[in-house]
Amino acid sequence: MAKWYSITNKGGGIADIKIYGEITDLKFWDDDVTPTEFQEELDALGDLEQLNVFINSPGGSVFAGFTIYNILKRNSAKVMTQVDGLAASIASVIFEAGDERVMATNGMLMIHNPMVGIFGYAEDLRKYADLLDKISGPIRGSYTNRTKVSDDEVRKMMDAETWMTAEEAVEMGFADSVDADQFAAAAVDDSNLVVNGMSFAMANFRNFQASKFVLAPQTSQLQNRKPAAPKDVAPADPKEPPATDDISDPVDYSEYEAAVQETEAALEQA
Repeated sequence: MAKWYSITNKGGGIADIKIYGEITDLKFWDDDVTPTEFQEELDALGDLEQLNVFINSPGGSVFAGFTIYNILKRNSAKVMTQVDGLAASIASVIFEAGDERVMATNGMLMIHNPMVGIFGYAEDLRKYADLLDKISGPIRGSYTNRTKVSDDEVRKMMDAETWMTAEEAVEMGFADSVDADQFAAAAVDDSNLVVNGMSFAMANFRNFQASKFVLAPQTSQLQNRKPAAPKDVAPADPKEPPATDDISDPVDYSEYEAAVQETEAALEQA
C-alpha cells in the first residue's frame, strides 16, 4: 500500500503536508503517520515561511496527535490547516493548530472524548478512567482557545460526539473559513464512509450523521484538488480495523506525560 502521509517542499519557503490516514505512535501500515517521521521530515526542510497541512483522517492515537499538534504550534512558519474531507477525533485537534483553518465545502469536523479498550482488574479500570479524564482537559483546551464555545459547552459536545459541517465549524469558531473551490468526493459504502478514496469504518463512530455529509460519488469529477489523491494509490482496505482515539497500545504511557504537559503549557501561552 502506498503511503498517504507526505511532506513536500514546494520551494520558496513553502511546504505542503498531507495527513491522509490514521495517526499512530507505532507503524503497522504504510499509511500510518508517526510523530517521529513527521518531525524528521519537517526538520529536513529547514526554515520555512508557510506550512500547508491538508487533513483527511479519522483520528488515532491521542499522544501522537498531541505531539504533531505541538510540532506545528512550535514551528515559526505560518501554518494553514485544511480539512480536505474529514478531521475526526484527534485529527480535529491537529486542525486547530493552524494559524488559518480552512474547511472544504463539504468537509466534516468531529469531536468526542478519548476512549480506551482494555481488560483488567477494577484498579486497572480506575487508573485508565482517571487517565482519560486527564487527557480530556488539554483536548478541550485546544478547542476553547480557538473557538467561541465555553469549556462546559465543549465538554457537552465531546460527550455527545458532535459532527460539524464546514458552515457550523466556522459559525462556532472551530474553523476560520470555507473554501468554495474545495469539494471532497464522499460516499457511504455499506458500513464505511469513503472520503477521497479512503475508507473509514462508521461503526467506530456512535453518532455519525450521514445527512450532514454532502455526499458525492467517488467517480465524480469533484475529486478534491488540493491535494488530490494520487491516482496510483488504491483506496484503504475497508476491512482494516477502525481507527480510534485509542490509548490502549501495549506500551507504558507514562513516557507520554511530557506530551500532555507540553500541550497544556502551549495552551496556557496561547
